[in-house]
Amino acid sequence: MIKSLKFNGKYIIMGLCLSVIVLLSMYKSTTLDFINESIMYLPLFAIIFSIYMNLELYEYRMEELYFVSNILKWRTFVIRIINVIAIELTIIILNVILYVTLFDIGFDYKFEIGIYFVTTIVSFIFFTGVTTLVCEIIKKKSGSLCIMSLFWIYWIINVTNDSILNPFIFVAVPSNYEGTIIMQLIISCVLFILSFLIERRGPLWPEISLKRYFSRTKQE
Repeated sequence: MIKSLKFNGKYIIMGLCLSVIVLLSMYKSTTLDFINESIMYLPLFAIIFSIYMNLELYEYRMEELYFVSNILKWRTFVIRIINVIAIELTIIILNVILYVTLFDIGFDYKFEIGIYFVTTIVSFIFFTGVTTLVCEIIKKKSGSLCIMSLFWIYWIINVTNDSILNPFIFVAVPSNYEGTIIMQLIISCVLFILSFLIERRGPLWPEISLKRYFSRTKQE
């Protein structure tokens, strides 16, 4: 329990540091600027935190022991995802508190705070879903971080692209984003399910599958 609190506390502090950097380095003349920048840059925390939560056991070479000894794999997986999302939600809440405190600026309208929470949470969950799937396939922190960084950079460059896969859809089309974020939540759920299905096959499944594939290719 204490170890878990220390682990989560470490990443909450990291998320707060990222929040402060974003708040102090970006131009925010309006609350809309704050919302847009939160949607685009805070998910970096979701990427890093998700990678370390999903691949923590691989750091200590305990993934096989965990797989064999863990009977209720689905429950462990769900608890891990809930923990990740809970910490991310904490960062989202602390971020808005810091914004109001540092800049002494409140939200002009009640719906703005709603937009902030909905769009930022969906962006976090979407990145978490993609990151979790990448982690289950790659099984390497460095590889997962590289792929997710490229994914994030791609959408930062193409932030105005009106695509269902754009995690910054509110920035692209602030007047018509509701349908897209609902679809992104559905996609995220599908990604979580796929991640669990891969995880339950064992930590060596991707490697074994690739070896079998290349072996068959050579024989043909």
